[in-house]
Amino acid sequence: MILRSKKIFNIKICTIFLFLILFSVSSATPAAIDSLLKKYNITENKLNPIVIKLGTLAPAGTPWISFFYERLIPYLEQETRGLVKIVVYAGGVMGEDTDVLRKMRLGQLQGCGCTALGTFLAAPEAALLNLPLFFRDYKEVDFIIEKFRPEIEKVFEKRGYYIIAILDTGFFYLFSKTKAKTIEDMRKQKILTWFGDVETTTLEEAGIKPIKVSVPDVVTSLQTGLINADIAPPVWQMATQAYVHTNYYVTQPLFYSIGGLVIDKNQIDSITIKYPKGLDKEIIKLTMRLIKNLEKEWKDQVRDFEAKSLRAFEKSGMVPVDLHPEDLEQFHKISGNVWKKLEGKLYPKELLDKVNTALKEFRARKKK
Repeated sequence: MILRSKKIFNIKICTIFLFLILFSVSSATPAAIDSLLKKYNITENKLNPIVIKLGTLAPAGTPWISFFYERLIPYLEQETRGLVKIVVYAGGVMGEDTDVLRKMRLGQLQGCGCTALGTFLAAPEAALLNLPLFFRDYKEVDFIIEKFRPEIEKVFEKRGYYIIAILDTGFFYLFSKTKAKTIEDMRKQKILTWFGDVETTTLEEAGIKPIKVSVPDVVTSLQTGLINADIAPPVWQMATQAYVHTNYYVTQPLFYSIGGLVIDKNQIDSITIKYPKGLDKEIIKLTMRLIKNLEKEWKDQVRDFEAKSLRAFEKSGMVPVDLHPEDLEQFHKISGNVWKKLEGKLYPKELLDKVNTALKEFRARKKK
């Protein structure tokens, strides 16, 4: 009995000793922010944390949100020694992107986990990345984002925002209750619109009269028959169970949509007013670099979920439909008209030409 008690005591001592070693190692591990604190000769306990309360339409159960809690928030906590904290209000509890941006202006929120709608409400030029049939695949998306990222960030900052992460909402597909194999079939559908000028202009150019529905009401509208088709990313369609109310999807995605973490520049500047001059901006830049370190992993999870969702839809009985070749060709012409119509309204022609030229050069190199 004495021997057994000694054994238990020794195990407890070893466990405590191991914990202390691990704690001392982890606490001694340099954080990304340490060099900044050293540069400004200040410790983190003398600074108020930058707390970013962020509203988003992204539903729980998707990699958009799970990545926040499982990877991003702990990583920022560690690397900034708690000086940058993100609080997420998911699933549209703070309203649509328009509501979130308004609450940011009122000081109720500091950031938006934006869909396409929010990104180009914050910076209309970003709508260029959401044009119909602009991108063919994610390799093209990644190339353009990487090449033009500094310009994208400058556009947002000029309009009073920091875009601290550029993410995917994903490729958007047409989901419908009845088969839509041609543009004429599409005109017979009751298709919703929700993400602004690009989508509305495209549908109207195709002779489709869309029905405006807010994102939180989409599933109910499908259930009641107010609409019988929606254009959406598969990740969202799966997470909200909207796919249950549709029987077909068109295999040609109609749009690509960026997403982003957008924060109000003025609010961050006011939060950090007691920081040593210059440290606030350096911390924001550091935060952007830290999030960028995780962007590929985050995007990979969203893209993997997107592919799995499409396979799950088909397994559940949803029927994939290929657009008739002539209709696909016609949709390309419609898309070109939309690109021109929105020149000067959302983005300058020069920017479209520059991005389009870079994309064509990228495609030409791929063919070699």
